[in-house]
Amino acid sequence: MALPTSTTSETATTTTTTSIPTPEIPTRTTPKRPPPNARLIPINLESSHQRSLLLAQRIICGWKSDAQAHAEWRRYSQQGRRNMFWIALRSGNPREHRGSAAGRFEDGVGSLMVEDDDERKDGKDGEKLKGEGVREVREVYVVGHLALDKEDFAGQHYGDLDTGLTEDDGSVLTITTLFVLPGFRSVGLAGWAMLELQKHASDPRYGSSNCKAVTLDTLSDRYNKPDDPECIALWRNIGYEKVPRSNIPWYESLGFRRYGEERLRYHDAGSSWYAVYMRKELV
Repeated sequence: MALPTSTTSETATTTTTTSIPTPEIPTRTTPKRPPPNARLIPINLESSHQRSLLLAQRIICGWKSDAQAHAEWRRYSQQGRRNMFWIALRSGNPREHRGSAAGRFEDGVGSLMVEDDDERKDGKDGEKLKGEGVREVREVYVVGHLALDKEDFAGQHYGDLDTGLTEDDGSVLTITTLFVLPGFRSVGLAGWAMLELQKHASDPRYGSSNCKAVTLDTLSDRYNKPDDPECIALWRNIGYEKVPRSNIPWYESLGFRRYGEERLRYHDAGSSWYAVYMRKELV
């Protein structure tokens, strides 16, 4: 599921052991432009290095960081039911792109060697340095991730199958598991990644040629009332000093609209949390 929430400044969140998605992305009304070196790279879950890197980032996230969940993700990937992507920066120094709210340099940052997606390399005077179709290999730094799912896996676990998050004919896919390392927020990467992933939704390599819409689910905004004693107590019980803002307005700024009311979905220590379902039609 697409992770809910955070603050305008994309501040780092408290790592908890709860099983609900916790606040970590912005609630801006206008998404920022990302660094020019940003790109999405398919995650290879058959690579032990990439699996270890993904686990390290999920531990920082504080949600879905257990071995069983990752074994399931790998199986979904093998079956073509889920495609995960790194949010990556092509740079010699990833610190150049750290957000204004950055704390320490994150342990979850890793590097990969990948083919450059620029087919032409021009010199200072415009001379072609590489022929058409010739690609360079360069190092990228992975600072987050997200997934495009063909099935509502969380709904299957909780017995809540009638969510409309996906359709069997591939006409509707769902975006889940969005995470950006705290030190790389406030530069527009989360919004850029959400929009960029939508371009892959109709690509049969990653999504479905029949895809007409993408969806997500996020924590209900009934829990984001800063002056409500029940909300204050609820968040303090799981390690938050104050009630976080809802991320629903931020998703709306990206073109998503509510289509489903709140239903029990996220389970934590015997309690349940309500979700909001959102959808965006692809033009």
